[in-house]
Amino acid sequence: MTKSDKGLVEFDALKFNTGVISSSHEIVVEEEPLEIILSDPFVRDLQYSVTMRTPGMDVELAVGYIFSEGLIKTMDNILSIRAGSYAKPEERNRVFIELREHTLKDSGMKEKRVNSSCGVCSKSSVDEVFLKAGKINHSNLTVRHDTILELPSKMLSMQKLFKYTGGIHAAALFDRNGTVLEIAEDVGRHNAVDKVIGANLISGRGKFEECILQVSGRCGFEILQKAALAGIPIVSSVSAPTSLSVETARALGMTLISFVRNERFTIYSSEWRVT
Repeated sequence: MTKSDKGLVEFDALKFNTGVISSSHEIVVEEEPLEIILSDPFVRDLQYSVTMRTPGMDVELAVGYIFSEGLIKTMDNILSIRAGSYAKPEERNRVFIELREHTLKDSGMKEKRVNSSCGVCSKSSVDEVFLKAGKINHSNLTVRHDTILELPSKMLSMQKLFKYTGGIHAAALFDRNGTVLEIAEDVGRHNAVDKVIGANLISGRGKFEECILQVSGRCGFEILQKAALAGIPIVSSVSAPTSLSVETARALGMTLISFVRNERFTIYSSEWRVT
């Protein structure tokens, strides 16, 4: 096994094809744990989360994750942040974040373990998201239907790891004209969403209420929750939605578009935003 590039791993394998077995070198997507270590003026080095992810954009992932968890509202809430040094084995899969406020004191926070297929499945209540996010009625963003149709192919063209493996998710933030603001890939679709949200918080390239979130694969509840907490009014997915994602979008006044492929799509809520 040799590592060819960040996010990719090469393995020796045997390939079976129409009765013939041959040796091959297969490139697969990398999956490793990431620890998010939080500190504030009273609490030092709290291991807040362990998530399985594809290495790359670790700082953005950590920022997006704690934003989605409600620990920060802006980058001003963060005093310092750094990714662990790859030269130090004990740090290579860690991100250290120091918060300004006394967020962690007496919070009763416990370590959270998240796998690569499900981000926040324990939060199964639409009401809980509604209480945290409120209705997405502050955004009058509209988008042309032909712009929506172009988003998946634009995102795919910028997916560097997918072309090697075919086994990685992607998320991207676009403006109303279909210009990409942020894009990320990860073995976990929820991680990819956290990465683009974190990247946009850090860069400040776009206002969330003026963004469209495009995701590969299906659109589940955890993706709608993260978009809602950021204030993103339009979420578009290549594949199917889930029942809870539809219910969440309708309750919050978000526009949910799915099955965006082959010159077609289906709008499940707030269709007025698509012109």
